[in-house]
Amino acid sequence: MKKQLFFSILTLLGTAVLNAQKTPVSSASYDVSLAIYSESGNNGVAVAWNSEKSLYYTSYAGNASYPIEVFDVYGSSKSSGELGADIRGMWYNPSAKRLEGIQYNNQGGLFISLAFDGTPLNNNLTDFSYGMDGQAVATYDAVKKQVIFVQENQVYMFKANSRKAKKIQLRPAAPEIQLVQSPLWTGVKGYELGLLEAGQKVVYLFNIKTGAQSARIRLDDYTDTEPIYAFNVSYCNNRVWLYDKGTRTWYGYLLFAD
Repeated sequence: MKKQLFFSILTLLGTAVLNAQKTPVSSASYDVSLAIYSESGNNGVAVAWNSEKSLYYTSYAGNASYPIEVFDVYGSSKSSGELGADIRGMWYNPSAKRLEGIQYNNQGGLFISLAFDGTPLNNNLTDFSYGMDGQAVATYDAVKKQVIFVQENQVYMFKANSRKAKKIQLRPAAPEIQLVQSPLWTGVKGYELGLLEAGQKVVYLFNIKTGAQSARIRLDDYTDTEPIYAFNVSYCNNRVWLYDKGTRTWYGYLLFAD
């Protein structure tokens, strides 16, 4: 028991050191793409990463019949089916070993159990509301187990099923820039939260303790002619993801160099 506890502590310390050593790149080109199989849906809402099964999951906002699709680490399609809820955010919870999300208009949550191979099984909907704007997109901090929203450049961090939030005001270096209010939670020390500049291919990273801007990263090779002003941006597996409506493809950009 003592030996197991010792190795668990070493693992946690090693993870903390690796996160501390990560530094953001100044510009990034995509290295992974996820081509959507279904023809339903227009606004991509999330890409989630299951590190235990090395699988990506994608979802759309707008309708419960829109797809949830599964891809392997190389971007090859593994499965496609109906999501079962109109959501505004989706993530993989490694503690619960399931997919989770927030429904439109704060009507409740979405919980998706997974088969042994990582593909979706059953949906469970809840009616708990965090009281945020109906279109607000949520993400998740798996370390501190917090559901995260951003509205008017203010970060709201909720413990699960709590209506009391910790709030942090973000401070971009150029206050006049417009940022897409879809939170990109990296968890990397000093660069914990990111936001995409609206209509541009630039991601800003922020220190969650101070709210100050800590990095600016240009995303190259993104050719969609329709600029992003809402949705269509996500973060998982060390990558920010942009959704191209023309090609119906998510493009993943690696943001950190070890």
